[in-house]
Amino acid sequence: RRQRKGFEALSRGLLAVSAGHGRQAEKLGAKARKLLPDEPLTLLLQAQSAELKGDTAGASNVYRSMLDREETQALGLHGLFLEARRVGDMQVAKVIAERAVRLEPDSPWGAPALMELQSAEGDWVAASQTLARQKQHHLVSRDEYKRQMAVLLTAQAMEAEENNPEKALELALSAHKGANDLVPAAVIAGRLLAQKGRIAKAAKVLERTWKLAPHPDLAEVYAHLKLGDKPAARFKRIRFLTHRNKEHLESCVALARAAISARQWAAAREALDPFRQAPTQRVCALMAEIEDGEFGDKGKVREWLSRALRAARDPVWIADGRVSAKWAPVSPVTGKLDAFVWKAPLDELPPSDQGGSGNLDDGGEPAPEAPEIELVAQETPQEDGPAVEPEAASRMPASQTDEPEGKPAKEALEIVKPDETGAQAEIPEKAAGKPVLEIIPPHQPDDPGPEPDEKAKMGGKPALGAF
Repeated sequence: RRQRKGFEALSRGLLAVSAGHGRQAEKLGAKARKLLPDEPLTLLLQAQSAELKGDTAGASNVYRSMLDREETQALGLHGLFLEARRVGDMQVAKVIAERAVRLEPDSPWGAPALMELQSAEGDWVAASQTLARQKQHHLVSRDEYKRQMAVLLTAQAMEAEENNPEKALELALSAHKGANDLVPAAVIAGRLLAQKGRIAKAAKVLERTWKLAPHPDLAEVYAHLKLGDKPAARFKRIRFLTHRNKEHLESCVALARAAISARQWAAAREALDPFRQAPTQRVCALMAEIEDGEFGDKGKVREWLSRALRAARDPVWIADGRVSAKWAPVSPVTGKLDAFVWKAPLDELPPSDQGGSGNLDDGGEPAPEAPEIELVAQETPQEDGPAVEPEAASRMPASQTDEPEGKPAKEALEIVKPDETGAQAEIPEKAAGKPVLEIIPPHQPDDPGPEPDEKAKMGGKPALGAF
């Protein structure tokens, strides 16, 4: 009868914990321990009751007491691991996970937790060994094992590329074999193979990955497989690469960029045709470059750059809502392995009205901004354009115009394009002596605009409103 009442109290106490009734669970736990002093589950109820009321120290003490009993060691280790991770003590968490793996090699939480901590520390070799043990004990599927091992091998290849290219190539090829769609592995392998003169092998690796996961880095390496090639040869090579996935945004952008470099304007326009109605920032910047290079049409250049301010963002590397200019093996936020994906940051970081972005800390880069526009020597005012002060025009060097004296001078536009990978572009130093017109976001009709003292802070530069 005593035992029956004890198990009844234990059962009701566990149900109370599940329902969130901390005080009731604590009372039932005390009753169960009194009636069933040797029952391991009473310790679990005691620990969970303490956690429910926020007594983490009490819960930790109970979990430590579990280590003294063989049947509760694994449970105690798991509880202590969760507590260590909760407070951010990853060194203690790692020690506990290592002990859990030694105690139960087939533990469903021990090995995965240990591998995650090893990866977060950058201990790729140890993480690979732990992953192999997971496979041995059937804790991961075959596909999961191949993918995660490929990421770990790529991480090792990245570290070895500079000082040990032979080892890096071996690691990158192994990673590519395990995951054909892993872009960084293909990029490293293709680059190192090309450096060794194995052009055909490098092209095969890059083409295989491009078919599955087109990416600007692949196109960059593929275009320069042969050093010293002229732009026309690179354009021909990129055209061969992109026909494998010709409707993809990256194929169109890569082909257009190569065509622009070769001054094949018609081919560049044709490449971007599928995305001209709903362009991304890169498409707008490329169209502006085409208009400027082919016709010198500054009006259309301005139009495309204006559209870029409101255009959709291009894909970038994202992990846990953080944007990075480069791929990394683990998330800078959680340390999770293989967290980065290549996609447009619309869901995580919606674009602002003026193309701005949020600030990111430790490990993440800001979401890419709209292309920056630097206007040098603005033309004289037109009816449908913003006014420019004569003082700015008078400072324009004579070499910047071929117009006869008395006619409006043509403007010279320098287009600062977005980075190839969609990351924020670096703005070049402004040339000394050139008048620069800064673009100020448009204000509402009832907004009088900047005060005179604010204009003075701008160094007397005339502001260009919305074009």
